[in-house]
Formats: sequence, structure tokens, C-alpha cells
Amino acid sequence: MTDNLRIAILGGGNLGNSLASGLLQTGKFRAENLIVTRRKVQLLNHLQEQNIQVTSDNRKAVEESRLVLITVKPHQMQALLTEIQDVLVPAKHILVSSVTGFSINQIRPFCGKVPVVRIMPNTAAAIGESMTCLAAQEDDKEALKEVQTLFNLLGKTLVIGEELMEASTVLGACGVAFALRFLRAMTQGGIEIGFPSETAQFIAAQTLRG
Repeated sequence: MTDNLRIAILGGGNLGNSLASGLLQTGKFRAENLIVTRRKVQLLNHLQEQNIQVTSDNRKAVEESRLVLITVKPHQMQALLTEIQDVLVPAKHILVSSVTGFSINQIRPFCGKVPVVRIMPNTAAAIGESMTCLAAQEDDKEALKEVQTLFNLLGKTLVIGEELMEASTVLGACGVAFALRFLRAMTQGGIEIGFPSETAQFIAAQTLRG
């Protein structure tokens, strides 16, 4: 699956960066087969230094890829779909959306018969430890299997009903932030009982890891 698979990541923010880095670190993708887009493309220089393609041209990225991963903010979604809708090809593309609050039925008018899979990964994809929930409609089950195989390379996956996607955002995606707040609280507690800050953080982090 991965030898010549070309992937466009539309939206090179925190999540998009994490996915690109994680995919490259699997060793199963050539850097030149990964394309990441962002309006301020200079903010992607760190990816370009790894030979990942970067561009501000979403349409070009879609045309050159098979999997189209959308990782933009919800308020950017409709404009992006409008921009790329006439270069999406049902026989070629799978559209994969991580955008919260934008259902498959809302996406469908922009992409016709292109398979659509919703995902909710988290930024731990960068180190191969993401928890990714996936959902698709019945007609797109084969595409769902292909996307799940991809995200299995980046951590654990679980197929859920689409009605649970928003809940998975809270538990899985935002859960990283909750865990970090807990780690910070543990570290602060360690400092208050006498440990130096670096030592307290080391003990707290290893305790959570265990």
C-alpha cells in the first residue's frame, strides 16, 4: 500500500505536522510522496528540510495525490472544499477529514462519489502513538479499511459510529492536553514537597508512562 502512495495533507498546523512527521518516521513512505499545504508556507520549512513537499496550492496537492487528508480548522472547511471540489476524482481519491463538527453528509455535496472517511487522531501520531477513531458510511467501507491500515502505522485505531466522532474529539484528541495538565499538576506537587523542578518532572513523567 505504501510504496508509491501519495498523500496530501491540507492544513499544515499542529495535527498536519504531526501526521506528516509520523508517516515519514514509519520508514514506509518516501518524503517526496508526502505533500503538506499551508497558506504561510514558510512555516513548513522544517518539513521541507526533510524533503517533504510543501506548498500553498491545495488544488495542486490534491491532483498529485491519492489520499487527501484535511486537517484545517472547522471555519476553513467549506472554503477549502469549494476550492478543491472540481479536482477530486472518484476513481482516484479518498477524502479523509479530521475536521470536527463537519459530517460526511455535509462533505458529500462537495465531492460527489469520492469515498469519505472521517478520522480523529491526535498529535501523538508524530511518535507513532496516536489514538485514531474512524468512521465512514456503508458504501465507503473499502476506503475505510485502507485508511485504517494507514493509521495503524501511527498508533492504535478504532472504527466507531459517526455519531460518536465529536465525543472522540473530547476523549482522544483533547485527551492529550488533559494528560499534560495532569502531568504539570503532578510536577508542581513534586516541587512543593521538595524536589527540584527537573527531578519532579522526570519522576512524574515516568510514573505516568508506567
